[in-house]
Amino acid sequence: HKMEDWAEETNDENQFKVEHDEDGNVIIPEELREFQNFNVEEEEFLNSKEVNDLFKQKKEKPKFDEHIDNAIIVDNLPIVGENKREKLIKVLTKLYNHHSIGGKFKGEIYFPMDEKNKTSKGYAFIEYDSREIADRAYRKTHKYKLDKKHICEVNIFSDFDIIKDLPDEYEPVELKKNITTENLRSWLEDPKARSQYLAHIGDDNLIEIYWNNKLLKPNPFYTKKNWADIFALWSPHGLYLATLHVQGVVLWGGPNFKQIRRFPCPRVDFASFSPNGKFLITFTKHYMRKDNPKDPQCVIIWDVKTGKRLRGFLGPKEQDQGEFHPSIFKWSYNDEYFGRIDNGRIKIYQSSDMCLAGNKSIKLQNARGLSWSPNRNIFICWVKENNDRARTIIYEMPNKNIIHNKTILNVLRIKIRWQEQGKYLCVRADRFKTQKAKKQQKYYHHFALMNMRGKQISTEILDLEESVEALAWEPTGSRFCIIHGEKQNRYNVSFYSVTKTKLKKLTTLVNKPLDRIYWSPTGINVLLANSKEGNLEFYNVDHLQTMAEVVHLNSNIEWDPAGRYVATSLNASMETGYIIWSFNGEMIHRVMRNDFCEFNWRPRPPSILSKDQLKEIYNNIDTYIAKFKKMDDRELAQFKKKEIKDKLYMRRQFLRQQLKWARLNKEQEDLFKANQIFLEDNEDDYVTITDTVEEIIEETVEIIDDN
Repeated sequence: HKMEDWAEETNDENQFKVEHDEDGNVIIPEELREFQNFNVEEEEFLNSKEVNDLFKQKKEKPKFDEHIDNAIIVDNLPIVGENKREKLIKVLTKLYNHHSIGGKFKGEIYFPMDEKNKTSKGYAFIEYDSREIADRAYRKTHKYKLDKKHICEVNIFSDFDIIKDLPDEYEPVELKKNITTENLRSWLEDPKARSQYLAHIGDDNLIEIYWNNKLLKPNPFYTKKNWADIFALWSPHGLYLATLHVQGVVLWGGPNFKQIRRFPCPRVDFASFSPNGKFLITFTKHYMRKDNPKDPQCVIIWDVKTGKRLRGFLGPKEQDQGEFHPSIFKWSYNDEYFGRIDNGRIKIYQSSDMCLAGNKSIKLQNARGLSWSPNRNIFICWVKENNDRARTIIYEMPNKNIIHNKTILNVLRIKIRWQEQGKYLCVRADRFKTQKAKKQQKYYHHFALMNMRGKQISTEILDLEESVEALAWEPTGSRFCIIHGEKQNRYNVSFYSVTKTKLKKLTTLVNKPLDRIYWSPTGINVLLANSKEGNLEFYNVDHLQTMAEVVHLNSNIEWDPAGRYVATSLNASMETGYIIWSFNGEMIHRVMRNDFCEFNWRPRPPSILSKDQLKEIYNNIDTYIAKFKKMDDRELAQFKKKEIKDKLYMRRQFLRQQLKWARLNKEQEDLFKANQIFLEDNEDDYVTITDTVEEIIEETVEIIDDN
């Protein structure tokens, strides 16, 4: 400042210069020296190395961090005056400093106010220490319900800037050329509308993929050894084939089954898909007891499209491991929600952010049997209460409202079974009439058959005194089948229909050696089976008629998605393999393979045809039958033609080989005759050697008394 003042007084810009001598020291002008009255110490200081380095340094302006990733904007807050401002800030402070977020916000909540009206503007700014904590706060509080009228809308501050900077006019994005992706639905384009299936052979972990062809022998179109270390499974709509390995899970797809995505999950034991195939759930038993609560590895949910890990969960508690299944979560029909019962609470999560719906669980001691509807976001569970009482409760999402609540007395256990279209629900309660009957273990079966189609739930009651082995709904109708009876290995099979006004019994098959029920996916036909003796009975429910009765020992039975064929397979005896049957019990293919492991039909996505299109197909079914019969006849003719051609080729090859052998034999005979070689057996040319071998077969020692 003193140098500037001196320059202004002299009005000579050239005099305001900083010059250096040969050694690089600052030369102080005489005028400035006199004006400032510099002493020797000050001069030495100005000539020091530190001051010279300071002159040479290039001063840089401080950089401003324009990215505020660790801040969030909370919108849709109540508009309040000065008198309620502090109260609202306390509520928000409690919410956004909650321990589940993993960190407290910095400073105070910035809560803008309207100076004219003296009211808040309905939004607030909150800053955290890191982007990770801000993301967690977003997931935990987005769509959080403050009250009936206000649901929090939360955004990351940097995301708000991106939205704000979007242009007003739409600018089309240039698509990149020569991008090839796998057609995950290629098998649906088959002109013959055939199904595919998988056969897993234990030897070398061989997996074979087949087209199901009624006329031709099974011949895999794709095979691969060591394709899976543990097992393989199809996704729910058949788009992917998932193979489990020691290192994790791999998805394959497309016409040539190319690798689509990998999910690193060491030591994985089990994997499953959500109902629509959007999410993959892996289970690792190794972490069931020793897991990190901050980073769980036992149960992990993955995004199938991106391969991103969405969230990890701890395994079940020790007291729950007895009835635990690796598919720990129950999913809603549209993958929007998933839930589990844990430590006396029903925890329902949203798949959008993997957080608790409404940030709250349902406290319900002794809750069991969580089960979602196949067509609505409602779920049912039952609660065991004191004095042998039980309650069945149906909740509706997203508000978790109770739409059904019924108490049942004298209950031992309850089982729940939905019809696949969600139209009906069966609640089976094993009950006893008196305490004496309870001690004697004399129970009867109480069935509450609920019609879920109307605004109000109507219920029909069915009580059976006999023991019940199995119950199954028709997938596409209002009928169900029950196997019941008191005789050992001999049961009665009854069919019922639920009408609008009453429960109607259709028929009963008496004294049948059957204990399992397998409905066709399209209804009408059902396969009744015996799990021990292998009896199979193909039954048509429309005509109440048995179509075929056969015997085949089996460990698994599975219908193809179209309901035209059914496969029975066996993997636990000397003779392992599978048999494919038509819906009416005709054997199509029988394949026996050593070390056979599993058989799985490839699922199909839901039909995209409208009701009018389906009606048109049913009305012209004869035309379609003739069309496909013509295709079958053409394929059969081609198969026979090819078979005849192959046989003729094999015959020609045999004749050529026969002529070759005859020619070779003739040449050898001529060679022997030319050299006068005769091959005759002469006893003098042989020496007979006899070896005698003694072997003790049995030795008995007997003590004889001298007397």
